Amino acid sequence: MLTTGRYEGVEEDWYPWRPGALARFNRRLAGGPSAVDADLLPLLQGSSELSRRSLGLFDPAIGRLTELWGFHRDEPRGRPPEPEAIGALMRRRPAMSDLRWNGREIQGTNPAVQIDLGAYAKGYAVDRAIAHLRDSGSQTPWSMLAAICAPSDAVASGPGASVSAGSALPGCLRPSSWVKTKAS
Repeated sequence: MLTTGRYEGVEEDWYPWRPGALARFNRRLAGGPSAVDADLLPLLQGSSELSRRSLGLFDPAIGRLTELWGFHRDEPRGRPPEPEAIGALMRRRPAMSDLRWNGREIQGTNPAVQIDLGAYAKGYAVDRAIAHLRDSGSQTPWSMLAAICAPSDAVASGPGASVSAGSALPGCLRPSSWVKTKAS
C-alpha cells in the first residue's frame, strides 16, 4: 500500500464498489464509530477538508448518487435513473460534513452517505508516487512516472498534449489517465 511505497491494490482498496478498505468503510459508516485503514485515512481527511473549503461544491459523499446513475460500472447504464429516485436521495443531502471524527475513528450521521473518492484518489496516488520518486533520489519524477506507467505512445508533456483513458500496464495504477498527443 502507499504507506509502504507500494501501489499494488490501491484501486481495489479505494474503489467503493469492490472489496477493499473503502467498501468496508462505507458498509460500517452508519453502524457506529469505525477505525479507518491507515492508507485510507489521509484521503478521507483531505477530501473532507476540500469539501469544507469548497463549501460542499466538491463532495465525495455522493457515492450513492454515482451508483444510482450507474457511473460505478465498467459498462454504462442503459437509462438515466428516475427523477424521483434522484430527488429522494438528494433530499437526504449526503455530505462529508455528516462524518464525525475522533482520531482514526469515524462515524456517519446520515445513512445516505457513501464515499466515492474517484479522481481525488487517483490524484492522491499520483502525488504519492511522485513523492516516492523524489524520496528515492529521482531528479525527474514526472518523466520517471510516465516511463513506469505510460503506454509506449504516451508522452509526459509537449505541445497538443491531452488526457485520455487508457488501460493499465502491470504494476501501474488502474484505472489510469494517460497523457497522449492529439495525433495518437
